[in-house]
Amino acid sequence: MKHSLTVGAVVMLCLLASSLSAACVLTFSGRRPAGADFSEVVGDGKVILRLRGGSAADLLARANAAAERLNEAALKGASANSVQVRAAGSDASIVVAEQKVITVDAALAKLSGSTPIGLANSWAATLKGVLGRPYLALQPGDELTVPVGEMRRIRYGGTIGPPDAATIDAGTVASARLNAADRSIEVSAVGVGDAVVSIKRGTCTHTVRLICRKWAARIPPGATLQVSGAGPRDRELTDAITTAARSSIAPEPGARVVVDAPAAGGAGYSVRVSASGPDYLAVSRVQQINIQRIQPPRHPSPLLMVSNLPEKITEPAVLMRERLYGRVSARILWHHINLASRRLRMAVRVHNTSDTPAQIHLTQASAGPSPDEIFVGHSATARFMKDLFEGTGYVVSMPPRTALDIAAITLGYREVASGVGRIVPLAGEEFVVEVVVDETATPVALFAPTPPAYSQDAQTSGYVFEGQREVQMRHVVGGEWSFYSLGKTPDVNSRGQELAGSYGVLHEVTAVVENPTDRLAICELAVRARGGVARATFWLDNALIETPMLSAANEQVIYKVSVPPGSTHTALLRTIPESGSHYPVLLTLRSILK
Repeated sequence: MKHSLTVGAVVMLCLLASSLSAACVLTFSGRRPAGADFSEVVGDGKVILRLRGGSAADLLARANAAAERLNEAALKGASANSVQVRAAGSDASIVVAEQKVITVDAALAKLSGSTPIGLANSWAATLKGVLGRPYLALQPGDELTVPVGEMRRIRYGGTIGPPDAATIDAGTVASARLNAADRSIEVSAVGVGDAVVSIKRGTCTHTVRLICRKWAARIPPGATLQVSGAGPRDRELTDAITTAARSSIAPEPGARVVVDAPAAGGAGYSVRVSASGPDYLAVSRVQQINIQRIQPPRHPSPLLMVSNLPEKITEPAVLMRERLYGRVSARILWHHINLASRRLRMAVRVHNTSDTPAQIHLTQASAGPSPDEIFVGHSATARFMKDLFEGTGYVVSMPPRTALDIAAITLGYREVASGVGRIVPLAGEEFVVEVVVDETATPVALFAPTPPAYSQDAQTSGYVFEGQREVQMRHVVGGEWSFYSLGKTPDVNSRGQELAGSYGVLHEVTAVVENPTDRLAICELAVRARGGVARATFWLDNALIETPMLSAANEQVIYKVSVPPGSTHTALLRTIPESGSHYPVLLTLRSILK
């Protein structure tokens, strides 16, 4: 999986392109003339050697390799006397300053109408003529990249001695200094723009044009993904790793960042991150993502944001938009069906609207696409509750004024998506949480810039409710049964809006059974549907309990316990009414004497 985003770069680059004002700088290079069936090495305007008998790519690669060896020899001060031809069986080699430059075999010599020794001697004679005159060697001789804030070297050598000076016009974007210890010119870029550096040795002057550019991004060698509990899994794990990698990058506006699919490696995962863009230097590196285990936040969330009005979507729209301030955690519920004639993409999006970096601890479970709304609602709720009470989640770091899709799904006609999530701010001042519908071609929001208006007065939907309800059920053995109709009474928010079915609200049900008799009592907690077909999920005794399909005629006992004579038993039951199911459902607390 790849995530891409047009954003930016951080470090600057200088390309040094040279012009020669005196024929004193010697550089060797490989080339393949247009339309030719050979490649050649040239130096001082002369063809030193010519290679035939191979593919175009192979011949050019061999020519470039030979030119590189000659440049290294020139930096060491190679002279005409250092050029030798040595026989090696039926082949012949050209050696310069004890460095083998190239080998001539019988096949190559035949294509040139010569013998290996004859062709090698011919090439050596030309090379001696080039190396026989005084010269200054510079490497690289034509271009050099220099990141701003860093330094790159132009190595020098040759037979006329070191440069007397290397100067750059005052007030430019770079600086240069001679370093005699390692025979180099140190070039540093300090800004964006063009400049000229002059390298002088006696009457020999060489000018170099500096072209300063930026990297497309600064990519650190590693990043850390903080996880709690079992941590994310499957697709969510991939998204978490990708997000951790992307959040560690400092891009420049206008660059495109691509994060490849992660692979397991070392103590964590490795992922290749690349960045490019107009007027930026492309950069790519493999980043190590280390996993750090942390303690999960406490599970209570005082706020519940609901995205279900409208339930049916027909076109791109913002379905829900709410603000989240400071360290207040919130749970979010979404449940929608696509009735458009085309596929649409639905996403849950979080904006860090502040000027400072932010961190959130995220636990979320989504399900779909599926035409079965009860199935997707139950699947999302059951997985979310298990993760919530087992402390499973991960931390997302968000740059200032950026947005992140924490869940996304593409829906076809009449397909349903459902999900439950919890957002716990760990750092940051203000967030905007949205559920949006986009066309399928809309790019994923992976730290895309947040619109400026969101920091001022972005309109909100106001569909926010209290996220938790405490319920007491009490039964005395031998007395009346205790009942609670889960989802019967609508939740009402400060705007007077009603949440029928209490969907998404975490109910903490404290069930107390008192046995004043002198006999053992068997206590049961049972559930049945009261509003139509439904499923339900409960967390009890550190275990997840899922009911089958419920109806008014079919009761499911979800808990049974023995209560000794003269004792009291208390059980804490947690549940969240599920999207797609028809609430209310009836809880019954009862007992029988043995």
